[in-house]
Amino acid sequence: TTTTTTTTGLVAEGEPCQPSGITVTNACEEKCVCFNGVFHCTRYRRAFQDLTQEEKTRYFKAYVKLTQGGGLRQRRYEALVASHFELFTQGIHSSDFFLPWHRWFILEIEELLRGIDCRITIPYWAWELEVSVLTSELWDASNAGGTGTDNGCVADGPFAVSQWARPGGQCLRRTFVDRFGTQFYSAIEQEVLNPNLTDPAAFFLLLDQFHGIIHCIISGTMCTLSSAEAPEFMLHHANVDYIWQRWQLLSTANFWAFELPSNVVFPSGVASLSIGINPNDFTDVTRMVVGSRWANGEAAKTTTDVPQRIVRVEYQDTPARIRSPVDSSRNPDAGVDNQNFGFQPLDRDTDLEALLEKKEIANALRKWNKLMQQ
Repeated sequence: TTTTTTTTGLVAEGEPCQPSGITVTNACEEKCVCFNGVFHCTRYRRAFQDLTQEEKTRYFKAYVKLTQGGGLRQRRYEALVASHFELFTQGIHSSDFFLPWHRWFILEIEELLRGIDCRITIPYWAWELEVSVLTSELWDASNAGGTGTDNGCVADGPFAVSQWARPGGQCLRRTFVDRFGTQFYSAIEQEVLNPNLTDPAAFFLLLDQFHGIIHCIISGTMCTLSSAEAPEFMLHHANVDYIWQRWQLLSTANFWAFELPSNVVFPSGVASLSIGINPNDFTDVTRMVVGSRWANGEAAKTTTDVPQRIVRVEYQDTPARIRSPVDSSRNPDAGVDNQNFGFQPLDRDTDLEALLEKKEIANALRKWNKLMQQ
């Protein structure tokens, strides 16, 4: 018989337990199930749209503390975003590495945030459910703040130029591009997640397009090589990761589609913290093999002396997915919901810009592709 209890103690992954089947919710809001004499603990990532305002505020306060609080934790964060910058055009956006590398990356950021408040997980911003990416409550001053002023610097919210800066001291820039179609419900739900889209190369090509489009609709910092320095990057990529997981769960073949030979490791460079990591350790978001790279209090370049451990993440779907994505209270021009972008499974030689031209998004793709070629 399964027994569920709640505890204020810090029951953790791998701790001994009895009897099998007992389920405990620990102080970090993880669900821990006793199996074969040890606890298996799962943390939950929820849609940003489903968080209470208290939970949203808690997340952004922790993010500000991580990125501006000084000390080892901030240095760790800065090393991670520097790693993304260095490797931007060195393989981490290729079809082999894009999905698992960014799954690893957001988990590393999440681990740092949980060092501030262990209840925190990175919420996924389900932008495909917004009537418009640019009218999301994410951009409210009480959340991440809105678009920039004349010079592009964000002027309100916790990341305003008056109180927050990127690692190099620059302001966070946003210059919303509102001439694009900015509602992607049908594109994601009916096309990217089409059960008949079984070719992993075609799936990646489609998902990567929309990933890049979101970056460059927000524009500013998000549409540069320094995009990981934008706080919204994490929420955006958590959603990309969830879309990948949803596609994985459509079939066994999909689940293992991006597995690589066991001797393959992530690209690495001078600043890289992903050196020596096997991408296959991040195929299954519910069982990721991780090890801290902060040996001796600094960003070590090896994991050989750091014990590995299991982190289990589960995405909780949002009830909004089964409702109409239109919220006319946030956008009086809400007649653009459920746009169909006309995508079919594509090969690498397809003229993507021609397909997108009718939706006026070609310029964003060109800008994104130019960045990829630098």
